[in-house]
Amino acid sequence: MLRTALAALVLAAAASSALADVKGNPSLIRLAPLFTDHMVLQRGLACPIWGTATPGAKVSVSLDDAKSVATATADEKGAFRLKLPKLGEGSPHVIKIDAGAESVTLSDVVAGEVWICSGQSNMQWTVWDTNDRENEVKNANFPNIRFFSVPHKTSDSPLDTFDAAGGPPLKWEVCTPQTVGGFSAVGYFFGRMIHKELNVPVGLIHTSWGGTIAEAWTPAKEIEQLNVLPGVAGLSQQLKQTHDPAFQEQQRKNLADWCARAVANLEKIDPANVAWSTADFDDSGWKTLPSPGDWRAQGVPNGLGWLRKTIDVPADLAGKDMTLSLGIVDDFDVTYVNGEKVGAVEPSVDWNFFTPRNYKVPGKLIKAGKNVIAVRVLDTGGAGGINGPGEQMKISASDDAGKSIPLAGDWKVISERSIDPQTDPRPSNLADPNNPNFPSRLYNAMIHPLHDYAIKGAIWYQGESNADRAGEYEKVLSTMIGAWREQIGVGEFPFYQVGLANFMAPTDDPNKPSNWAHLREAQRQIGRNVKNAGMTVTIDIGEEKDIHPKNKQDVGKRLALMALKNTYGKDVVSRGPTLKAVTFDGAKAIVSFDNIGSGLMAKEGKLESFAIAGDDGKFAWADASIEGDTVVLSSKDVPNPTQVHYAFADNPKASLFNKEGLPAEPFEAGKK
Repeated sequence: MLRTALAALVLAAAASSALADVKGNPSLIRLAPLFTDHMVLQRGLACPIWGTATPGAKVSVSLDDAKSVATATADEKGAFRLKLPKLGEGSPHVIKIDAGAESVTLSDVVAGEVWICSGQSNMQWTVWDTNDRENEVKNANFPNIRFFSVPHKTSDSPLDTFDAAGGPPLKWEVCTPQTVGGFSAVGYFFGRMIHKELNVPVGLIHTSWGGTIAEAWTPAKEIEQLNVLPGVAGLSQQLKQTHDPAFQEQQRKNLADWCARAVANLEKIDPANVAWSTADFDDSGWKTLPSPGDWRAQGVPNGLGWLRKTIDVPADLAGKDMTLSLGIVDDFDVTYVNGEKVGAVEPSVDWNFFTPRNYKVPGKLIKAGKNVIAVRVLDTGGAGGINGPGEQMKISASDDAGKSIPLAGDWKVISERSIDPQTDPRPSNLADPNNPNFPSRLYNAMIHPLHDYAIKGAIWYQGESNADRAGEYEKVLSTMIGAWREQIGVGEFPFYQVGLANFMAPTDDPNKPSNWAHLREAQRQIGRNVKNAGMTVTIDIGEEKDIHPKNKQDVGKRLALMALKNTYGKDVVSRGPTLKAVTFDGAKAIVSFDNIGSGLMAKEGKLESFAIAGDDGKFAWADASIEGDTVVLSSKDVPNPTQVHYAFADNPKASLFNKEGLPAEPFEAGKK
């Protein structure tokens, strides 16, 4: 069993500096970073605790000053592992770990419901970047909701503990207005509803990384088993090649040559455009677009572009040294304040896409009143622009972090020169160990160190980065879910995913291909075919021009409804209508549904986004009507339908709901 192997790995762990310093005698006894004050233990399960002490020491754990409830002996490398008895919810506990003269005390420990929150950028998206952010942050006083944030880290082999090198110490934090803003919005809104409905503590372990593929979160053994899939087979071959010195050297040469060309592009400015960085330039003719925001969805082509923001600096900040923070820029930038260059992240062989932009601005450039920040961006493919989170976008006085000017919001934008990324694509730098978009690297560093920490379940918001291989996603994610369950070892725990939101331009063509629609279909099949899994629908709350929709409240609520119904047995309508069956009767297609709640309804009075096709596979929009618990479809252009699509597009019109206001699941059905 993998769980047994994991336990052995823990017991064999050296007294690593990555283990958390704690009260008592931290030079002699240390706990893994998951075990700190304010932590949440899963109620109803025997929860393990592990760490290191003096080799050979007898280690015991006691609860609330009672006698020892478990003992162990630290091995020759000092590793030990204990298991607490099952705890009921609530009741702040004090846990003491003794090892002779050494001891550690953990305070304000509660038992409740522990959930992993994982995925890519829409799970990473913070509370501070959601709708109504000021009120959400101000009202986040929930002492029995606790957060643990896993640091971004990659590894080519499984790590025994989370690596916080270069960052703040890892710890559980109590939910307050001071701690909630930078935490996962989907995770928080999910946990808040679970907490309110069950009246129990909730612990949220956030481990996500924007722009990453599901394979990065999947163990290497399982990646090898997925070699029958062409896309995964290519990834597996790359995994092997990274250990070939000749391949690595060629990779670095190819990438270095590409970087030299890209840097030349970034540095070469048409003399007529030099003034675009200055404070006096008139940018009134440029587009006004939100930042953070996805240039791809905003109609800005790949290539070179500019962003400008005019800010008003109060007199008390004039002449002060400042720090300009932009968060993440996709892909590279040169940044100016009032026409003077203050910083840049240029193409290099290292994986620097995700480098946060924090540039020092000398006080001589800062004046009272109007100041202009200009960012010249080289986008080599994909989204482009500043892609947040928005809370990171600010300019702050270096000697007083409390004095800052927020920069998220409207910016002036123009394309300087489009570049087709296919003409000179960036070579993959597989040899770079910091590249997160590589098989198993995030599993190794950001999931494996959980070991068998007791949890209730997981929520997952990912898929955008796998949409170009949607046909493989069902198998890939199903395999990943199984691997996580085997490692953590609490059975087939609930796994609830977010179906991709509506995004990009709507279409009037029912035959237009859509990778996103096929990815949603894969997500739907996972919900149907993987035990204790499900998908919540968000095709009504996305944004055409932003891959990161701001309404994360409803996303969290819908995930929580699914958990309340399926995991906690509450009598709630947990989801919108889901496909039950399709039958064909001459010129009609009749679609029946489960999860209809109080009944089906057309939210805006008319059913749209249903399409039917015959054996030729050519779809036409259908006339649709609700008849009881079914929807009946027909079209004069399809006399003998054999196939049905609903909301099968990048940005479909969500029209079918149940009367509880939850949207129907997109689907394809019938003869293919």
